[in-house]
Amino acid sequence: MVFATGQEVLAGQIRDTNTPFLTESLRSEGYQVIHGPILRDRVDIIARAFKQAAEEGYGILITTGGIGAENKDQTIEALARVDTEAERPYILRFQKGQGRHDKEGVRIGVGVLKQTLIVCLPGPHDEVRLAWPVLKEGIKANLDKKVLARNLAEVLRNKFIARSAGHD
Repeated sequence: MVFATGQEVLAGQIRDTNTPFLTESLRSEGYQVIHGPILRDRVDIIARAFKQAAEEGYGILITTGGIGAENKDQTIEALARVDTEAERPYILRFQKGQGRHDKEGVRIGVGVLKQTLIVCLPGPHDEVRLAWPVLKEGIKANLDKKVLARNLAEVLRNKFIARSAGHD
């Protein structure tokens, strides 16, 4: 199951290009995939959707969006609620309280609930496309959540390192 999070997507201010991309990518790998609902950025709503997907027996659940450094972004907190040992490495770190940054940084998340692998990716489409090959190979190799999270964070972090060095 793949779903997007965020008020911007719900309100139609941002078009969800990630769900169709991930759905097609997963299907091309032989997975049966459905689109989940677009979720509001609220811990309880997202955690409930995670629990429901696990109860329904989904093997993989991928979310996009809601991992930023603003209080409105609550996907990583929802993941921690359903898997207290979820891996949540930082992609970027910020000075908490500077500008819009209510948190110390942007994290991705990888957790497990029952038999369901939960992967929380960023919202920007270029970052989802960048993460996809790493996620695909990690799933094929049956990597544990710690290694998969580290690999995903590294490829996304490298994008920002290259950008800051002027190698866009």
